[in-house]
Amino acid sequence: MVNDTAYNDAFQGFTYGSSFSFGLTLSGLALTNPGGQFGSSFALSLYDAAGVTPLLTTDPNGSVLTVNLNAPGTTSGVTFLQSPTNNAPVASAILASTVPEPPSLVLLSLAILGLLAYGLGRRGLARRSCAQG
Repeated sequence: MVNDTAYNDAFQGFTYGSSFSFGLTLSGLALTNPGGQFGSSFALSLYDAAGVTPLLTTDPNGSVLTVNLNAPGTTSGVTFLQSPTNNAPVASAILASTVPEPPSLVLLSLAILGLLAYGLGRRGLARRSCAQG
């Protein structure tokens, strides 16, 4: 899913009583240009079979979980109560900060240097063993 328009959604049926999990990777200007004015949100909602009535939440928007990507590049999660009489949220979120990956060119360069060093080391061993033998 991408966030190119104001409203993006994906619907997937499942049987209540079971559990599901997923990974959410956020990207965009809030991460590449932190401190700016851009942010975004991801919401998880559970609906009835007709896809009309939100279930197991007190959120007026129908979400059981919302993850916000804030303008400074931070994330925050919000869970909602199942009902006014049930204080247990249905969903939980484990938020982890992103770890920047080294650019591919740097990794490729390091791999080539490692192979060269390995090759030079083997060549040196071969020369020494020939000189001794």
